[in-house]
Amino acid sequence: MLSNEDIVDRIRYYLDKQHISAYRLCKKAGVSLSTVSNLFRRGNSPSVYTLQKLVKGLGISMGEFFGEVEECRLSDLSPREETLVYQYRRVSNRDKEMVDRMLNVMEKKKDGE
Repeated sequence: MLSNEDIVDRIRYYLDKQHISAYRLCKKAGVSLSTVSNLFRRGNSPSVYTLQKLVKGLGISMGEFFGEVEECRLSDLSPREETLVYQYRRVSNRDKEMVDRMLNVMEKKKDGE
């Protein structure tokens, strides 16, 4: 069973992956911004109903949400990785797209493509 922290980490993971803000997720999911803010700031546990709405707003299934997602464990990051995540979260969506493209090119180059 996932802890509240794990659930919040997964929500943040999918927000980052999809380049959407918490505000945008709230609008898509039909959940108040204060509800999501309380999840992030206070570590409140979402009800099953709220979590279902958030997951639907993310455009994924509950199975996908609860599946293996290694990348969302922020507590496992090195200090340098934490800095990169912090910096990434602070840049514009346009800049995030540029970083994503650059990393994809670097990964393909590393794989010998």
